[in-house]
Amino acid sequence: MKILKVFSGLLVLLIAGWWFASPYWVLYQVKQAVEENQPGKLSAYIDYPAVRQSLKSQLSQYLEQKMGFEQRSNPFEQFGAQLTISLTGYLVETLVNPYGVALLLQGKEFSEVIRLTRYERSSVVYHLPEPKKAAASFLSGASVASASSSQTALNYKAGYLSINRFRVQVPAANRYTSFILSRSGWSWKITAIKLPQ
Repeated sequence: MKILKVFSGLLVLLIAGWWFASPYWVLYQVKQAVEENQPGKLSAYIDYPAVRQSLKSQLSQYLEQKMGFEQRSNPFEQFGAQLTISLTGYLVETLVNPYGVALLLQGKEFSEVIRLTRYERSSVVYHLPEPKKAAASFLSGASVASASSSQTALNYKAGYLSINRFRVQVPAANRYTSFILSRSGWSWKITAIKLPQ
């Protein structure tokens, strides 16, 4: 009976430990995928529809502010707002794929990611800069980690937002790009990207 209680206690501890540590394990897998330039492996940890939705509202608002189309008080502004919707769709499709996400995880800014991509015969061609050197080193500690092994390594912040949400902040030109991971069964997936303001 004592052995059964001890075994049950250990099992509960193991499950709780895995439950807590699982996002850090996913970050390690994401880091490996980025460093080894494995888009298929990275894709397994991205919820593409959710990420697209998270970026559409951000980019649409950003473009409308930059172009001065927030009010939509006249036909010209209404036309401009429609134009920003089309442009937003183009930018989201260019960005939300394993290559675009990998570049953001390497600490590239949104504008640089767009510059590193181009459309050619309806397919996107990506120019990934030596991923082993540029990739972030995601996992070296518990909740907050830093990578200082090379000049190209990135410091980052990671931690729980709630029991089912986890945030990783990757520095991009003295600001942070935030990746929101949500629990998906026993694993986690990137469900939102928040670009620096």
